[in-house]
Amino acid sequence: MKKFLGILGFLLVALTACGGAGESEGTLEVRDAWSRPVQQMAMGMDAGESGEMSHNHEDGEMAAMGTPGVIFATIVNETNTADRLLRVETDVAERVEIHRTEVDANGVAKMMPQPNGVEIPAGETVRFEPGGYHVMLMGMQRDLQVGDTFEATFVFEKAGSITVTVEVREQ
Repeated sequence: MKKFLGILGFLLVALTACGGAGESEGTLEVRDAWSRPVQQMAMGMDAGESGEMSHNHEDGEMAAMGTPGVIFATIVNETNTADRLLRVETDVAERVEIHRTEVDANGVAKMMPQPNGVEIPAGETVRFEPGGYHVMLMGMQRDLQVGDTFEATFVFEKAGSITVTVEVREQ
């Protein structure tokens, strides 16, 4: 009996050292990833003519890069631990940033970069949607037409990389 209790004790210590039982239960998923259509700006077109330039960086960087694209998605964390979306990678854009739309006291919406990523609390769902969190695609490498698809990899602190197919649609 002492030997059995010793082995049982050893197993409990080992489980605790490995993070404990149940911590990795459940999954973290990226669902319903979609994007809007994007036409690259024609050569010589002024950014003001496009009507789509919502980022106003002082250095005019967005104007030089053309009309940005966007990715929306739903991230579902069914695990018992919080995770953090660190970045998103795709080959359809030169640069990809995680942003959140904030409305100031004057009612002006601004897109705020999230350089530290976005926390995905345990057991919760975080939506990347118009007017909230979203993934900006800057320096588009190609047009995105309704019905097109492309791959994007969401990189999480704990869950690692999750690659999804993003559908281009009107919404």
